[in-house]
Amino acid sequence: MYKSSLKNSIMLIGVILCLTLIIGSTAFAQETTISFGHYNNEYSTAQLVAETFDKLVSERTGGEIGAKIYPGTMTQSPEEGLQFCQAGTVDIYVTSSGHLAGYYPHMQFFSLPYLFNNTRHYNVAHRSRPIQEILEGAEEKLDVKIVGMWSDHNGFAISSTKPIRNLEDSEKVKIRCMQNPLFLDMYEAWGFDPTPTDWGEVYTSLQTGLIQANDLGVYGQYLFNFAEVIDAMAVTNHYWSQFIVVMNRDKFNSLSEENQQIVQQSLEEAIEIGDQYIRAKEDAFIERAKEQGKTVTYPDLEPWKEASQAVYDKWFEKYPQWEEWYQSIQNMDPLKTEPKAVQADPDYWKKD
Repeated sequence: MYKSSLKNSIMLIGVILCLTLIIGSTAFAQETTISFGHYNNEYSTAQLVAETFDKLVSERTGGEIGAKIYPGTMTQSPEEGLQFCQAGTVDIYVTSSGHLAGYYPHMQFFSLPYLFNNTRHYNVAHRSRPIQEILEGAEEKLDVKIVGMWSDHNGFAISSTKPIRNLEDSEKVKIRCMQNPLFLDMYEAWGFDPTPTDWGEVYTSLQTGLIQANDLGVYGQYLFNFAEVIDAMAVTNHYWSQFIVVMNRDKFNSLSEENQQIVQQSLEEAIEIGDQYIRAKEDAFIERAKEQGKTVTYPDLEPWKEASQAVYDKWFEKYPQWEEWYQSIQNMDPLKTEPKAVQADPDYWKKD
């Protein structure tokens, strides 16, 4: 009786141990952590996109997949961050189209002045065929999966220590911008003096007068504390460079087909939230700047666009495909499109 009971107990313990090992190994196999890095701080739009992705993907997989976020702590070098993603040290990384242009020149296309004329135009055209062709080419060149993009802080405004009310006010103003050829051509065409400045020195350089302007939007001035040392913002919306979200191919391919779809969808939705968030923040901080007594100007942009023609001519000659891409995108501006009947009768809408 005792031996039988002992035998049964041993068998029960064995069964429990087996079940524990099976359940434990299954749970372990189901836990997938996706490392998500970006070079901005934890108050930024990049952080919002990462946190939103983590929330969505965790909910949709019942906790099977989650994200570990590294905000600005992994590396301060966008180039190194890309290399980390290519090598699998980080699974997802956010960088800018300007930085990727060093590896794939067609990424510079996003920085053409006035590529998009307004927010409505951007919302329609940033998913267009030319944009998809560029992203697909970058994927192949960089050997990563590009899962989406959204507007970064650059190009919404020119913030300066003195007001810029028109194109003439930009003459000889020392502006900090990324030191790549297209940006230099653009600002020189408008009369600025592009001045190399390390990111970590922008605040003190504005404070001491070594530079007089930068090309972050108004929201960016507050996010990075530059609003403490600048007094004026000119709302120009002159270029629409992008944050590009890249993912390690091997990590993506290691997921089940169902989870690949969940990850892709969750990233796309998080990116859309980021795009709308940064636009809303830009509008809100323009109003905040006005309330604080800063000078906010809205220059007539036609002279700026006319001066940009020299930039188009130079870069379309260098990359002939860009001209077709550019024209295709310009044709998608919903504020410049009318039915042929209306075009033939411009006074149609004035009629009772």
